[in-house]
Amino acid sequence: MVQSNDLVLINELTIKNLNVVCDPKLFNYGSMRDSLDDFSYTFKKGMIYGLIGECCAGGWALSYVLAGRHKPLSGEVLADDKKQEFTLFKQLGWYLGDDNYKDDMKTKNIFAKSVHAQIIKGIKKNGGNYQEILDVFKLTDNRIKRKISHIGNERWNASAAIGYAHSRQIFCFPWLSSGWLLRHKARFQIFFRIFKI
Repeated sequence: MVQSNDLVLINELTIKNLNVVCDPKLFNYGSMRDSLDDFSYTFKKGMIYGLIGECCAGGWALSYVLAGRHKPLSGEVLADDKKQEFTLFKQLGWYLGDDNYKDDMKTKNIFAKSVHAQIIKGIKKNGGNYQEILDVFKLTDNRIKRKISHIGNERWNASAAIGYAHSRQIFCFPWLSSGWLLRHKARFQIFFRIFKI
């Protein structure tokens, strides 16, 4: 659906000895200190991974790093056995529930573009079909003319669509309580089917 001439597809991503301390946040959800010590794992393309654990047990910190939101204290990353900098995640990663404007909320509210504008920007750069993206992510055309902070729970679909239009390969969730996961289960299952491709 979305193609890019300069996009490099990663088949295997290895994280070695990752150490990170950060304060992940999500609009209208909150922020908490989270950390991860000496984490190592190999992720493979086409797989869905879920970290099960208590809040502040490292899952949110890992999502923040993989989405390119925070540079770790130490560790290594290999993409298809080639050593990379952690800045690679700024190009490949996407933090679901948010948009392209990941800076502080004051700046975000002043300068943020509509979901529609962000999807169009991704399509112009990477190709793709606007209506097809709306259909696949079950978005309503009139609501996505707003900023992501003004579309309620449709923001999850909108955020996924923005990342997809921008050809992101790694989609990360914030830490969510069991209640949030159950409430949005059907919505998230749509993403999982799309992202496994």
